[in-house]
Amino acid sequence: MIKLVNARDWYLICTYRPPDDKVRSFCERLELIVSDLRQRPNVELTVIGDVNIDLFRNNNSVKKYKSCLRCLGLSNLIKVNTHVNVEKQAEN
Repeated sequence: MIKLVNARDWYLICTYRPPDDKVRSFCERLELIVSDLRQRPNVELTVIGDVNIDLFRNNNSVKKYKSCLRCLGLSNLIKVNTHVNVEKQAEN
């Protein structure tokens, strides 16, 4: 058996927010999960998934989501669009 000194527990949180789900409700659920896990010692968190929020827009949903991440000490690592609207692309 190998024991790592000062090892941390790593949790992978997989999420999905349907497009019609309110961002506030999603953030409240995420906050409950993250807060619960953060009460444990030596915890590392990674959150992955599809939140169906266009972070390149400047609207209330984006502001709420980014504020939620900030409050939880999380950050978004994706810096490019992950969805291409074919209809809009054809217009250009």
